[in-house]
Amino acid sequence: MFDRWKGAFRTSFALRRFNKHHTEINQLYWSLAPAAAFTSYLARHAPAGATPASLFHASGPNARRIAADLPTWQRDFADFGNWVRLSALLSLLSYLETYLSTVATLALRSDPLLRFNQSRAVDGTLWVKRGVADEVSGFVTPLVKGEWPQRCSAYRTLFGSIPAVLNSHVGDLDQMRKMRNGVAHSFGREAAFFEDPVIHAGWPVRLQEGRLQGWLAIVEAVAAAIDGHLYPAHLGDFELVWRYHRWRHEPRHIDDLRYEAPVAFCRTINRDFGEGLGRDHCRALVTYYDGVGP
Repeated sequence: MFDRWKGAFRTSFALRRFNKHHTEINQLYWSLAPAAAFTSYLARHAPAGATPASLFHASGPNARRIAADLPTWQRDFADFGNWVRLSALLSLLSYLETYLSTVATLALRSDPLLRFNQSRAVDGTLWVKRGVADEVSGFVTPLVKGEWPQRCSAYRTLFGSIPAVLNSHVGDLDQMRKMRNGVAHSFGREAAFFEDPVIHAGWPVRLQEGRLQGWLAIVEAVAAAIDGHLYPAHLGDFELVWRYHRWRHEPRHIDDLRYEAPVAFCRTINRDFGEGLGRDHCRALVTYYDGVGP
């Protein structure tokens, strides 16, 4: 049955979205990896005199843009693989920060007096129903901006403690942040490189596949640990309550018009997230929502 402070699912919906993004970046990268290995193999075993255009049967107006000889192409292709990994790192930290911002915002709106160390003193459902303006960006921004030791300090101050997994990977996360900033703001070079405008073009930092794999695993573990902390402590079923609050004013799906509100809402959640919620749970959620406040 419905329990406001106990989530209906194993993880928050915010983490589900993170996991979808994490799966996507893995699928994209590993779709390239075998093709890259195979083309590199072909280049290493190419017959004498072969060019990249002839080896890969390149034609059309853009064939002239390919390097004229295999050694140059091999260097370009290795640099491209490095840039793919750097770009994957940029995306990885972007959706980690998006997750952290989302789940922290939900925690503060679900448990609004948490910020005053009065957790669960007020149910955020009441504020949602009354339309209370609750600007939480001042609490959330320090969690997703700046160096990771300071982010973790802000997390501990706000939520009272910090997951051990997050605390143990502060150094790794800050290494990722520095490299990501180089990709996003200085074309993969150290920012100081651009202080002298007359030096050579330089080379981007290198990110090997093994290191990227390790960082992917760390970020996944950190997100799961944060969810394991905030979801049961401060969110509970608030995501569903808030979704119901907004859903009441949305047009019903054509297949749900003949159902009463709790069942129609249940069908919406099941359709959107592909996991059965249960009609009794939805009826109890609606009863709870209706009973909060005047």
